[in-house]
Amino acid sequence: MPSGTPLAYENMLPEISEAHCRIYLPGLSENINVDKRFLKHRLGQFYDLCVRARLRAPGNEKQDQVWTKEGTGLDVLPMDTKRKSKRKQVADYQIEYSIDGGEWINSGLAIERKRFEDFYNSVLFKYDNFMDEFEAFEQDPELFDFRIIVEGRVNQVLNNIPVIPTICKCCRFCEAYHNNKKGIHRYCCTFDVLAGKAEEPKKVDPTGKCDFCIPYVKTEKELGDIRNRLMAIIEDFENMGYHISFYDSREMAMGFVPDIAKRYFVANYDRLLGL
Repeated sequence: MPSGTPLAYENMLPEISEAHCRIYLPGLSENINVDKRFLKHRLGQFYDLCVRARLRAPGNEKQDQVWTKEGTGLDVLPMDTKRKSKRKQVADYQIEYSIDGGEWINSGLAIERKRFEDFYNSVLFKYDNFMDEFEAFEQDPELFDFRIIVEGRVNQVLNNIPVIPTICKCCRFCEAYHNNKKGIHRYCCTFDVLAGKAEEPKKVDPTGKCDFCIPYVKTEKELGDIRNRLMAIIEDFENMGYHISFYDSREMAMGFVPDIAKRYFVANYDRLLGL
């Protein structure tokens, strides 16, 4: 682009295409590292000037937890229903782009939002359900990447370990559970499941009293075993290509969404621009 030429869609797109060809077609680049730096810089300018982003969210997101335009700086629209789009609603959010004021297109990125308590429960107590979400993502031809955003630091996940799932699979019918009006009861009978020592909690008579409904304090070794299991599951997700990001709070997570949208566009420009 000649010096002094204003940055505009019609000027930048040919430059991006030419730089892309120099990098990926053999023999065209005199200095591939210089070309890569130029391309990344120009793509950032192109995004800022020519690309708009917005979010799509399913209608079942809890209103007190849903990401907002005020928090993300992006419009948040409901996802199309399965009947209209012929696609299952996957994850909590999907990013769409409009390039140079054109038609909105799916970015290919699905985002699953989790509070740190939800993330803990999902990976330890509802692992199969969580994997069903990944399977739905894999089957969607319009989605290419899956990211998990946890509203909480990794240390919160590892150090604030709840005692049980919201409702114990074994003790949900016992009198001690129904008589407990102060929140979550501590059921020691589920610990062997948490620690990976048993597949199911100890069985109790659902019509009688649960002899195991007593407060239980885990030892440091037991807490360490659960932390190690959590870390192993997180590493497994990363190895499967499902990236996990931890943010200090819901507000911080929302604040990073525009940056996530921009970085994803820059990383996947060739597919999104049809190069």
